[in-house]
Amino acid sequence: MKLKINGLIVVFLICIIFSSCSRNENTNTSSSKIVTTTITTSETAIDSKKKVEGDIILLLNNYEYNLNKPFEDNLLKNLNTNELSILRNSIFAKYGYIFSTQKYNDYFSQFSWYHPNSTDIQGKLNNIDKQNINKITTLEKKLTLLQFKSSKLGFSLTFPKSWEGKYRVEEYDMGITVYFKPKEQMKDMCGEFFSIINTESADLNENSYDTIGDKRYFEVNDIKYFIGRPTDFAFPEDHPESKVFYKMNLEVEEVLKTLKKLR
Repeated sequence: MKLKINGLIVVFLICIIFSSCSRNENTNTSSSKIVTTTITTSETAIDSKKKVEGDIILLLNNYEYNLNKPFEDNLLKNLNTNELSILRNSIFAKYGYIFSTQKYNDYFSQFSWYHPNSTDIQGKLNNIDKQNINKITTLEKKLTLLQFKSSKLGFSLTFPKSWEGKYRVEEYDMGITVYFKPKEQMKDMCGEFFSIINTESADLNENSYDTIGDKRYFEVNDIKYFIGRPTDFAFPEDHPESKVFYKMNLEVEEVLKTLKKLR
């Protein structure tokens, strides 16, 4: 009799343990399903939102530009003339415009949203499109005024609007030198910002120049140019425009980022 009771107790305990494990397993399974459902629902909502809004985002110079919304002036100022041109033409591209310039057809063909189908999309432009185009065009005109181009040397540079009337570019057969342009003529030649010189020039002594940022050489049409600023860019500290010169000198590295080959 005692053995039977002990046997019943063992069976009872086994049933309790099995029942407990079963409940835990069901609870975990239910929890997993809820998490999965939540994630799936969340992703679906995001995708649906994108489709409804129809936003087209273009990434230029590490900044995002929504082609369906007004462009912010402070973001547009981060772009050079080439990037501004791409952004302006992207407005036409989103309506499937077929460009007469092949480089734009090639550029926009990398995007899934570009479907070239027309050469007349003027009637499709809305007020936001027109405002954005006007903003970019205005900025392009300002930048173009401060752009140096040399078909002989094969490259161009774009200077900040704030440099207007404060610099001059001296071009020669083997390169260019950019100088500060003070309001009053100075007796001694000084105020050199930087030079871009053909490495085959007999007058080039690289040791007399400092590197500007990480850009030391630039190649175009099989010609290698050296880029540097003089190790001693002496400028009279008592000159009334010395602060202007040193401020501009700090912006030279950004100017050199606009150095482009002419096609």
